[in-house]
Amino acid sequence: MEVEQYDNLLNTMLRELEESAPLKHPDLMVHIKVSLNTMIERINKRGRSYEQIANDPTLYDYYKELNQRYDEWYENFDVCPKMQIDGDQLDFVANEDNLMVILEMIQEKLAEVRQTHGKGHYCTDKAIAKGDFSKKNAASVTS
Repeated sequence: MEVEQYDNLLNTMLRELEESAPLKHPDLMVHIKVSLNTMIERINKRGRSYEQIANDPTLYDYYKELNQRYDEWYENFDVCPKMQIDGDQLDFVANEDNLMVILEMIQEKLAEVRQTHGKGHYCTDKAIAKGDFSKKNAASVTS
């Protein structure tokens, strides 16, 4: 029930945003992809008790689904150009050199995007690309 209410609210807000600012889209979307193991390692390292699987074993399935949904969302995202960074190999939080590598990768990709697309006006009809995972849109994901 709460998920449906959230989905309805999200869809309403997305429609309003499209109507009020249809040309305001990002130049580039950056996704830091991590494996489930890396996600859990970093959550454990962060040390927030309410995020710990040891305190709530049901969180494992939640994190697994969350990671899968991020992958699905990224694959369907077409609002603007995108790039994916391997967060298993590059840890920008713990390693400043990795941060500099990532920033350079982003700058290079932005230069490429601006050269080929200019300052773009991107839009999509894919609900999932906008973050809508509601059941009514699940069929469009698989087709």
